[in-house]
Amino acid sequence: MGQVYGVRRFLVGMVLVALGAVGCTVSDVKAPSLQGPSELALSLAMTAVPDVLSLDGASQAQITVSARDANANPLPNVTFRAEIVAGGQIVDCGSLSARTLITGGDGRAILVYTAPSIECDSSGHVAISITPYGTDAANAIQRWVYIRLVPPGGILPGAPTPKFTINGSEATIPLQPYTEAQFDASASTPAPGSAIASYAWNFGDGGTATGVQAYHKFTPGKYFVMLTVTNTAGVSRTLSREITVDQVLGLIREIETRAEGLDAGVGKIGLMDTMGWANPIQIKRLVGAVRERWPDRPIWLHLHDTRGTGVANVVAALELGVSEFDTAVGGMGGCPFAAHKGAAGNVCTEDAVFLCQEMGIETGIHLDRMIEAAELAERVIGHELPGKVKLGGNLARYRARGANTASPSVP
Repeated sequence: MGQVYGVRRFLVGMVLVALGAVGCTVSDVKAPSLQGPSELALSLAMTAVPDVLSLDGASQAQITVSARDANANPLPNVTFRAEIVAGGQIVDCGSLSARTLITGGDGRAILVYTAPSIECDSSGHVAISITPYGTDAANAIQRWVYIRLVPPGGILPGAPTPKFTINGSEATIPLQPYTEAQFDASASTPAPGSAIASYAWNFGDGGTATGVQAYHKFTPGKYFVMLTVTNTAGVSRTLSREITVDQVLGLIREIETRAEGLDAGVGKIGLMDTMGWANPIQIKRLVGAVRERWPDRPIWLHLHDTRGTGVANVVAALELGVSEFDTAVGGMGGCPFAAHKGAAGNVCTEDAVFLCQEMGIETGIHLDRMIEAAELAERVIGHELPGKVKLGGNLARYRARGANTASPSVP
């Protein structure tokens, strides 16, 4: 107890000295820079395309939320809650493709609203609200975008039938960002006795074009591309298709196409973070997107631990069902592309095995032998390796040791 009180007296004395020092220099303290809740520096914009839908249970609108900071820079990883509001109340009037949104690297998040088949409110419209997640719901600021719901009308006689391909494909395929994509509406057909007079394209990112063929480059994201075909009688019909623009998904699709041309196939998809830049949110977003597009393809990850996020990224992937990872004994290795000497190798094998062991996931690898292998690797290469478990030890052994040294019962 004497030592405890001594420590307390020492700490109290240090606090008093610190307070005294602050008190003596109060007149010299500069006013801190203005800081406040993060929402004060958060600028949000919402759009709905289209903003008029038929009450047919199928018509859809793309809702885009754009987040920017005080300097108008895109804000990634901002999380929102989305709701459908009618008559001032949260209702299930139609449906949303997601309730929780996270902005990507371009500061955008996208969801799809599907119209109901019956009217929900006499006003004839619904609002899609988004609320940023924070620490105090009382201070949360909602934003809205409104969609008008109208009774479905019959298809006018003599209406044309719009149809288009993307890069020659009628299927929905991922596109590469910043790469010109071809849109071809030559398969559209007029009604008997008429001809198609015009083709109008809306690419969902502010870009438009006219003509039977159009070309457009996209930034990463999801978009609704709409083709409106008008005949010589002035009757129009519109077709919309959702597209995903993503560099990784586009590359996978390109490799898949080339493999098909060689009568081969893609059996497994490997995703690499050789620079160690990824974080768990990005891992979940990318793995989820690949899984959604290719649900039957096994996925394996090659992760580096340059900035200490490697094991956290393994957890994120495990939660999405990934079960195969590249690892390195002791975390040895590096990356010649990282352009600095501190670039780490793959996630440490024994650290990953320990993680799985503690989470109840069987790996078939003996952890103690892996630790011995890491210690041997250090002796062979002549310097310390970054693995953690070889220093901290196997918790299972500590638990067993504690159980074996428990006090025996008194007879």
